[in-house]
Amino acid sequence: MENKEKRHIELPSTGGINDITPQDQLVYLGLRSYMNKDTMQAFPSQESVAQRIGCCRNTLRKCIQNLIDKEYIKIVGKQGRNKIYQFNKLKQFEPFSYEFLEDRSISFTQRALLASSQQYMKNKNSGTGVIKYSKMELAELINMPYPTLVKATRELANKDIISTTKLPSGKQQMEFALEKYHQGIVKVLLNHEQRIENTEDKVYILENTVKQLKEEIQKLKNLKSENCIII
Repeated sequence: MENKEKRHIELPSTGGINDITPQDQLVYLGLRSYMNKDTMQAFPSQESVAQRIGCCRNTLRKCIQNLIDKEYIKIVGKQGRNKIYQFNKLKQFEPFSYEFLEDRSISFTQRALLASSQQYMKNKNSGTGVIKYSKMELAELINMPYPTLVKATRELANKDIISTTKLPSGKQQMEFALEKYHQGIVKVLLNHEQRIENTEDKVYILENTVKQLKEEIQKLKNLKSENCIII
């Protein structure tokens, strides 16, 4: 059985200004949460997706069409009355827990903000994501209207999910308490990846050491075959 701590849904990480809205991204997560990992396909009913992420059917349909237009997903057929959605393999992504997706104590708009902001956070493996962009800059990056972002961040601050710290430079940074909205999975996965990288580095060093030793042994064998005296 898959480790629950590592069970997650992947959201594409653009590395720049998002070409889809935060609402589109949350709908993408909702659809992908039903995806078969072998076929990269899902065929949930729109009602099931809307219930899972807590949005109305009209918003869901609009977001799905945006995702199709931007080629994040495509429709490849039907399974009964439901459409079959085909997903792309992701090289860069942000992980999200199923608990985050289904948490009704956080509104649809608030979760959309949190989902779309995660790729811009630093220091996530500490359990607290840090964003040093201003709210205006972040609104542009995640493609969310500034007034909507200000309102959502204020609401999340009241829930102790977001806090703001003033820097010595006079600028402010936002800090996101990942575990308070079920995103402790980010810390787990990042630390797991770091352990893998450290192991791979050690293996690389050992392989090079073995290679060098083999080369030295071969040199000694060559000298011996030429009747050289080895001290």
